[in-house]
Parts: sequence; structure tokens; C-alpha cells
Amino acid sequence: MPLTQGKMQIDNERRIKKNLRELKKDMDAKDLVDYFIEKEIFDFPDLEKINGFNPNTTENRNNCFFSLLFQSGNRAYGVFLEALRDHGQQHLAEMIENTELENAAGADANEPDAWINKINPAVKQRRLQEKDLSRLAQTLGNDWESVVLDMGISQVEIDQCKLDNNSTVMKVYAGLNKWRMRKPDLCTLQNFVRIAKSCDQATTIDWQQMKIIAERMS
Repeated sequence: MPLTQGKMQIDNERRIKKNLRELKKDMDAKDLVDYFIEKEIFDFPDLEKINGFNPNTTENRNNCFFSLLFQSGNRAYGVFLEALRDHGQQHLAEMIENTELENAAGADANEPDAWINKINPAVKQRRLQEKDLSRLAQTLGNDWESVVLDMGISQVEIDQCKLDNNSTVMKVYAGLNKWRMRKPDLCTLQNFVRIAKSCDQATTIDWQQMKIIAERMS
């Protein structure tokens, strides 16, 4: 049973499923499982389940992997994209991210991040610069830490950011800049918004200000 449980956000699940044949053709779940364990999405029993099919074929491993993935909560979506990139399969991650959905269940006006779908894809996917992060840092409140944790920054590093800076904005900026330096290819507007959305139950987010900043980047 995955460590993180619950249904993946329906639109993210749909994006993956619309590309399922291409994904199964180009990937092998055994190459991604260790990354999911590192990110505390899967545990070792999941590894045994994926690798334990008889016959132990790529198709069977992938079928089991996707079955577990869709039961692992919404954070698993981002980890899946990261895992593909980490394994040199950037094209698969981009294929999923660029998938257009008709009548998208999560893209209606009630979703605070619905505006991201109207941003130019080139803007959404380009690497964020320091000036971008300094502006985006203003959109997160005092309870910003869960966002930066989801970006792969450790609690020790976050504590150091808090010690080194006085204002909340500068603390957030320091954490975001660590993300930029450590994972430059993942430091994009699209990923920033996705991670923020996954943490919006635990973090105060000024979505309107974020939208204004994003539109000015276009």
C-alpha cells in the first residue's frame, strides 16, 4: 500500500491516462520505483508488488505501477514527472504536462489556479530566474514551509533560511532559490503553481497576486 494514499486529482489522472500507451511503450516501472521510495510515495512492499509478477514483464510491472500511482494522492503526480526527468525521459514528462483536456474537471472558474491554463506554454515551462522567484515569494504566507519541502528542500535548510533572513518574503525567496539552484530544469512557473496547489490546504496563498505576476511574465 502506498505511503501517501487517496485519489489523484482527476485532471492529473486524466493527463496520464490520455498518454498511457506511449508511457507504457517507453518506460519501465522498475526504473522509477526507487525514486518513489526516496520521495516517500511508495514503500518496499510496493516495490515487491511491482517486481513480483509472474511473468515479470515490463507490461505487468507498468500496469501495477499505474494502479498504485492513481491511489497515491495528488503529490504523486509531481513526483512521477520528476522521476521521468530524473531517468532521462524529459519528453514523457513534457508530453503529460502539455496534454490538453476537454471539459477539464479541475479547470473551472472555482479552481484558484485555473488561470495557469491560459498562460503561454513557453512561459509556463521556461526556467524561473531570481527576479521571478523574488516576486512569486510574495504570494506565500507565513506558513510557506510545506511548499518548499515539496520542492525537495530539507527542514534543516529551511531552518537556515529562516535564521539568515528577517522578513517572510526573504525567507521564502531563499528557500525558492535553493530549489532553483538544485533543480533548475524543474524550477518553472508550471511546477511552482502545481506544488503550491498541492499545499494550499496547509499554506496561505495569494492566488490573485500569483496570477498577476504570471501574466506579467508573458
